[in-house]
Amino acid sequence: MGQNQFMPTSFLAYAVDGDGDGKKDIWQNQIDIFASMANYLKKEGRTMS
Repeated sequence: MGQNQFMPTSFLAYAVDGDGDGKKDIWQNQIDIFASMANYLKKEGRTMS
């Protein structure tokens, strides 16, 4: 699902509302997309370098 290709269970576990509008929109909202990807990487213990 979405631009970051989350499975439905991953969406439930990792998607975040990055811009504070009350929605977790990983399809069209770039802030939510990148915040959700970062949340996934953080929770899975990976770092970006």
